[in-house]
Amino acid sequence: MKKHLLLVSFFLLMFVGTAFAQTQTNAIATTGLVGIDITTSLTAPLTVNSPNTSYIVIGNPTVTGYTSLGFGLTSQTSGSAVLQAVKTNGTTPVYGNIWLNPYGGYTSVGALTTPTPMLLGALDVSGAFAIGGSTGNICPSCYSLSSLTSTGKMLVGWNRSNGLGETDFIANEGAGSQGGFWFETYNSSTEKPLMYILGNGNVGIGMATSTFPTEYKLAVDGSIIGTAVVVQAYANWSDYVFAPDYRLPKLSYVKKYVLLNHHLPDVPSAAIIKNKGLNLGDVENDLTKKVEELTLYLIQKDEQISKEKIIVNQQQKEIDGLKAEMNAIEKKLAGRK
Repeated sequence: MKKHLLLVSFFLLMFVGTAFAQTQTNAIATTGLVGIDITTSLTAPLTVNSPNTSYIVIGNPTVTGYTSLGFGLTSQTSGSAVLQAVKTNGTTPVYGNIWLNPYGGYTSVGALTTPTPMLLGALDVSGAFAIGGSTGNICPSCYSLSSLTSTGKMLVGWNRSNGLGETDFIANEGAGSQGGFWFETYNSSTEKPLMYILGNGNVGIGMATSTFPTEYKLAVDGSIIGTAVVVQAYANWSDYVFAPDYRLPKLSYVKKYVLLNHHLPDVPSAAIIKNKGLNLGDVENDLTKKVEELTLYLIQKDEQISKEKIIVNQQQKEIDGLKAEMNAIEKKLAGRK
């Protein structure tokens, strides 16, 4: 009899507990499910419904200096979750920082294809993500970069120029010697460098750092196509050739130099181009100099030809006069016969 009463009591408790969990605001069901501020039946180990407040709060937000963690939805229909640390400061809340795995481990965001995914970094995001924005203003008067010192970290922000509104990537070399940015691909177990920007501002495209000529600001392993190349503010341009005190080399000297060296004076030889490459600015300056010198040679020759033409014309007049005199003499002699 007692056994039957115990069984009846047990089933009544289960029924009452279940009904209580389904109809009351707060409930602990006999199945182990817990509900707080709920209006529907329990289906998860812990169900919290907070229609009157925006957050589920962990901690004690009423004590000054105590940090609380709040989690909630922006609205019941948007599906956007909010996770925010709030540190009370008297009656004014102060938003605090949230640390994820500060003592090690990895954090993954996005869909997982396996129970133990291969995480590639401290934060592994599966899917697109946005970073930066105008709220991350790091203009010089807004943000100090001293916190980057010796960290080896990169800061992503906005508007460091204090006016252009650009997205900023600011890196620190940490324990390295140069710093900068490196871009490469990794396919079929092969690394391929694409581009890197060294800390001194030098840029290399399509080459490894071991082959990068460090004396150049831009080095490209491959062809370049463009609509214009401008060499700006070139010092000592070749217009000095037209100065009154410029000593134009004699053509006899140029002839001897070419026969001996097989290239023009002040123009790099084929061996130099092969070993050091072609400096567009220098070569353009050299070629312009040679064109200007050639112009001076042509002017000289034109003046010489003009003078010789005057002499030839004078000589022709003299010859014509002599011919006329000879014809007159011949006529006189013919008349005496």
